[in-house]
Amino acid sequence: MRSGPARLDPASCRATSPCCLRSCRPSLRPTYVSVCRRCRASLRRLREFWGRAYDKQVDVLIARWDRGPELLVSTKGQLSAFAKNLPNRFEEAYGDAGNLRSRYPLAAVGFIFVQRATVLTQEPESFERTVDMMRKLRDVGPGNGYTATGLVLVDWDEPVTEATQVRVERYPVPADVAAPQFLTALVDTVLAMTPVQHHVAVRTLRERRVLPIIEDDSPAADV
Repeated sequence: MRSGPARLDPASCRATSPCCLRSCRPSLRPTYVSVCRRCRASLRRLREFWGRAYDKQVDVLIARWDRGPELLVSTKGQLSAFAKNLPNRFEEAYGDAGNLRSRYPLAAVGFIFVQRATVLTQEPESFERTVDMMRKLRDVGPGNGYTATGLVLVDWDEPVTEATQVRVERYPVPADVAAPQFLTALVDTVLAMTPVQHHVAVRTLRERRVLPIIEDDSPAADV
């Protein structure tokens, strides 16, 4: 059995009209799929959501045709020129939060920011501003901020070769903006905003007890 990401046969993609997504939807569950050009464009469109002011393409989502979006996550990265570009990232993220939350007030809307760990030594002030930015981007009541934000520091050795591996530097990041709390906040928001008969398995794991509830799930296919 071949390991690795699922692949869709380009020949079968071309043979399906108007798009292979209808026939191949069960294969879309893995994170990565290899599809023909036409279908890659369709996949990109599936990640685009109406906002209050403009369409927004997200990077991670949980949505169903019969429920709409339950979770939307956007990501941004910054590997250099920290002080120069950080204000622009702040403005973009804040605008995207208001755009999505205004249309989907019950969805878990998250923002994860990936920054190279060299910021700690090259521009420590920018790192402090980044941490502050992640806190300021959160919703504090009016519903315009993100329901969850998180900061991830990464680094690698120079020069870069084929053997170079990217490291996640966990400890310099304060706990209140680190990845674990980000994931916890997203899960808790989804569970809080949906009836108890949905996501029963997740609730069981989260609460560490067996819930005497049967999952109420329709046969509609997941996006």
